Amino acid sequence: MLLLLLAALVYSLELRQHNRELAGALSRAESSERRERLKNYYGQIRLAEVLRENHQFEIMKETLTAQLPSASVGDLRGFEWRFLWAESIREPRRPSTNHPIWAEVRFSADGISFFSIGRD
Repeated sequence: MLLLLLAALVYSLELRQHNRELAGALSRAESSERRERLKNYYGQIRLAEVLRENHQFEIMKETLTAQLPSASVGDLRGFEWRFLWAESIREPRRPSTNHPIWAEVRFSADGISFFSIGRD
């Protein structure tokens, strides 16, 4: 009987050691997965920034949408994602019609800004 009790105790200690090793391996795997997710996230954010600079807002919106979190993973999105998202969904700016008759309108070389001169 004492021998069975001793064998059960040894087996229990071995199981505890094995569980600690498994917990450590799981922790390392989760840490590695999070690092990979972060690298992917920041790569996608850099891509979205390039798309914003090139005025490709539809593709930028698709790139950012891919970063929406699922129920099984944590949310990595920060200020940078929210800023770029707001940029991707904003309406294009329209010129105000302060002048009853436009005399001249010129666009900047990058096509983003324009200048107007009215007849007043």
